Amino acid sequence: MPVKNFFIVTHFLFSSCILQAWYSNWAFREMITFSNAVDNDLTNFPVLLYISNHHYLKYCTHTNADDIVFSLIDGNTKLSHEIEYFNPNTGQLSAWIKMPVLDSSEASSNKVYMYYDITQPGNYEDATNVWKNAYAGVWHLGESIGSAVDSTTNNFSGTFQGTLPESYSGVIVYAQKMDQSDTDYITLNRMQCLEGGAQLTVSAWMYLNSTNGSDSAYDSGVFCKGAGGTSILLWYNADGTTDNTYTFNVGNSGTANNTIYGTGSIARPGEWHYVCGIMNGSARRFFFNGRLNTERNDATVTIVPVDTASACAGTWSGPGNFLLDGRIDELRVSSVARSSNWIATEYTNQIFPMGFRALGSIECGTRGIKIGGTISGAVSNNVRVIISNTVYYTTNSAADGT
Repeated sequence: MPVKNFFIVTHFLFSSCILQAWYSNWAFREMITFSNAVDNDLTNFPVLLYISNHHYLKYCTHTNADDIVFSLIDGNTKLSHEIEYFNPNTGQLSAWIKMPVLDSSEASSNKVYMYYDITQPGNYEDATNVWKNAYAGVWHLGESIGSAVDSTTNNFSGTFQGTLPESYSGVIVYAQKMDQSDTDYITLNRMQCLEGGAQLTVSAWMYLNSTNGSDSAYDSGVFCKGAGGTSILLWYNADGTTDNTYTFNVGNSGTANNTIYGTGSIARPGEWHYVCGIMNGSARRFFFNGRLNTERNDATVTIVPVDTASACAGTWSGPGNFLLDGRIDELRVSSVARSSNWIATEYTNQIFPMGFRALGSIECGTRGIKIGGTISGAVSNNVRVIISNTVYYTTNSAADGT
């Protein structure tokens, strides 16, 4: 006997719904509890919320999820957020939420509400404010058309070169797949806001198709700005002081003190790596998969040099110069030296985002109820559920009830 599952959402007054602090007149919400920050509390931390599929979001939100709102646990204080990806057919959601404080010890302090209501007009995202905490540029790199969008207020959106954009499976939904043979890379802005500063953080998720042994011809850029004695470089280093690793440099790369090498053979093909280079005056630190890998404190260049050249991703300095053969996801550049627990929490949050959050039950405001059940027996197309002589739900089911 065919069975057709259904659920209904509707908007009318229903006195038994929850009557407590609520964001405006949104119909539905659920509590989300994030995991603790690593070691110490983090302020204004963009936390990733990832939901692989959500039955209610499929039906109760706009196709672009613009009606979603996040609030603190008080139910009223709106949080800035950015929707990176939403699939209305499955309810798959990837969103960045700016947490005023991500607590390191009390999970109760890391609770937020997610509101949604398909009847709400307008767009309630506040993407640029998510990335105001000293971010110079943030590129999610999931585009299949257009430019490499920068989510910050700096608007350093990049220009795809070669056959890009080529959206491919990434750590956070989609990444850019780059092929050396197609001369794929991304041209970015000069990013003048970095110049003259004493602090810098560059991070990205990297996937190498191959490492090709120890030959400098296979070096490939992750992020670069400038060249020669005024460069910022984060790259895969096939052949250097250390082989098959990642390397970070600020200043004249010919001066060894300005460059820090990761430990050898950590760059393995067919794996995602979270790589991060940090400058703090004369200090250089390299993090690999959320942990400090190597550091030094004797660099001769202590401020970011001035250079009028454009920055790039996926190459050292443009076409034909150490092009990447692999994928890049979630490239970020900051004008501060991020802390070790900031980097560790980013890694923990992003490598397994579904393990970093717990979803609560669906709650209804005074304008919404939810009803669920099954229809059994002979099930035909266009099953209709009627409430008070008004059709609120129609499903285009197959004749066999699926």
